[in-house]
Amino acid sequence: MDAEPEDNFRAGTVEIDGRRLRYRDAGQGDVIVELCEGARPTRFHELLAATNRVLVVEPSAARLLARVLAALKIDGFNLIARAAAAEAIGPALETPAALRALILISPTLADPAPFAALDLPVLVLAGTRGAAGPQEAGRLLREHLKNCHFVLVYDAGDALDAERPEAAAAVVADFVERRERFMVTSESGVIHP
Repeated sequence: MDAEPEDNFRAGTVEIDGRRLRYRDAGQGDVIVELCEGARPTRFHELLAATNRVLVVEPSAARLLARVLAALKIDGFNLIARAAAAEAIGPALETPAALRALILISPTLADPAPFAALDLPVLVLAGTRGAAGPQEAGRLLREHLKNCHFVLVYDAGDALDAERPEAAAAVVADFVERRERFMVTSESGVIHP
């Protein structure tokens, strides 16, 4: 049995305006940030931490993300956002730290307009067994964003990173490493094994 992913992550807190915000941190390299309930890393995060620095922050830090990153001396990061991802984009774009890339997992959105101003690489992941909404959102974003890659993860639902953590982490790690040189083009709908 695998060790709990939390065992490999360092626990920490950042105090901002009298609020103690929890985070967990592991790995080295390009920083990948995700807001997760209870700042609890998963197997997916553990796999990403093999090649990247992964910072899992509690969701209450969303509006304070810039200050959390500044306190941790992080000047550039990649952001993972889930479901109604447009809410996470605003605070991330306001950070003085450079948002290098955006990874959307099973996004749900009706309008790609909030993303139109993004001038950075975007990866959209959806499961082949998931709801139609995330797959349609991925196609819509791919059509409207110049540097958007849409990947379907085979035999996974909307919680694709929990159902197929190895496949999801492999795609995300490759995307973070390559960004603009990522191998899936905007014309492709490649299904990852």
